[in-house]
Amino acid sequence: MTLNSEGNKDVHPENHGGDFTVELHQTLDLQGDWEVALLETSYFGQVFANVLEEHAVVKVTKSPKMTFNKKFILHYHEVDDIYFKIWTFDSQKYKWVHSGTVTFEKKHYSFLDLMKAINAMEYASTYLNSTRTMNFNLSNKELKLSVSSGSRARWIELSDNLMKLLSITRKHFEFVKKIENESFTVPIVIPPNIADTSAVILTPITREPIWIKINNETLNIPNLYWTHYTLKNALDDMVKNRLPDFKISLIQDTPMDYLLRIHNDRNGDFVVELSDFLKDISFHERKTSKGYAVDIDLRKIKKDNENINAEFTFQLSHNFYPTAKLLIDNLNTLTENTMSTLFRLNNIDHYVESIFTIDNENVCSFKATENVLVEISQQLLNILQLHSTVESNTGKSAVKLPNGIRPFFHLYCDLIVPHYVNSEEEPLLRIINNTAAINDKVMQSFDYPHYYKVCRHFISNIHLYITDNLSTDPLVFINPVSHLLHFRPCHSTSH
Repeated sequence: MTLNSEGNKDVHPENHGGDFTVELHQTLDLQGDWEVALLETSYFGQVFANVLEEHAVVKVTKSPKMTFNKKFILHYHEVDDIYFKIWTFDSQKYKWVHSGTVTFEKKHYSFLDLMKAINAMEYASTYLNSTRTMNFNLSNKELKLSVSSGSRARWIELSDNLMKLLSITRKHFEFVKKIENESFTVPIVIPPNIADTSAVILTPITREPIWIKINNETLNIPNLYWTHYTLKNALDDMVKNRLPDFKISLIQDTPMDYLLRIHNDRNGDFVVELSDFLKDISFHERKTSKGYAVDIDLRKIKKDNENINAEFTFQLSHNFYPTAKLLIDNLNTLTENTMSTLFRLNNIDHYVESIFTIDNENVCSFKATENVLVEISQQLLNILQLHSTVESNTGKSAVKLPNGIRPFFHLYCDLIVPHYVNSEEEPLLRIINNTAAINDKVMQSFDYPHYYKVCRHFISNIHLYITDNLSTDPLVFINPVSHLLHFRPCHSTSH
């Protein structure tokens, strides 16, 4: 069966050579188990965009509420499980004695926040008359633990959740030298941001004290970026640690309406007080059979006046850049010009410095500007190797600008049962070695076809798309692409 990207444009006008769906004239009825392989493919050589248009949009916003971070690797309620435990060897008792724990401030953490917190740690481990200073350093690639010289051996133990967070496999580090400073370095993997799509409840711009008092025990809610998911877990964490007989829940009725419940199975007679901020946005406060309930209306939160001319969006000038420097220069120039316009229209006297820069090693740096948020796509962040554009940071490695000519094409097909490609299951039909010169048409035949099991018996349409090894986005081909597929009953040696 030959499938061409130019087919069915009336039904699928968005079809192109790198991503197309073909509606079959007649539904294929494959009885029993079948498999399919790519026998032949034809296409034209071309230069591909290395910064896709949909990922090349940059937003510049002048707004205090946009300067705080919204993406985290660690939430408030998870922080208690992240720590370093310190042990000292007592030679008289001839055993290791727990002599301290290094903990973290309770809040949400981005990876940069975690780096700052760990790098600021200096812990003096004192046991009997022995003191040894411990330092911690976290970078994009490794965690370094250092202990000063001194008597009595020390042992640093990482919590299980800290090991899991940073993908560290070693739990204990023993420091025995008395004369020299000692250090251990272990590789880490930067954790992904936690996917949190729940509704936003509060932001750090809320400066009023927020608290709930239960029988004179005050639960302070810090001024953080709170979603429904993070706040309900934080409240549960606060109550569990300080009021173990109580249960607290935050139930969402609508995106703006919530029900706060507090109950005690042993004694429903207790007193609840709310801070002025919570009183202003709550109503229908009531006692229940075993506790207390109150409705919260987020519409009652006072909104700040929005600034005029607060947001500007622009597109990068090109979708192909031959060098990383040309990309950074264009990105920086457009960002500087947009920021200057924003300040000018808002009557702000502010000198705009270089925002995106690149060094001789092709490493990009981003410099944040106070009260201004620059937002770029995750794809562009990946190319620049930056953590974010929320705060100043330097790329973890050189800019990874995709080559305009892709050496390999990854052809996917929705007909086949997904199989393992590295650690992921994907419907990958074939990896094609790209031999085409620019504008030349090539036809590749495969002497050794790779067959994969067909996932459906009735086939009315077929979707094929091509990516590279740099992104999961389909490549955009400007000329037609054709694929020849071969179906056959399953063999015992099929993939």
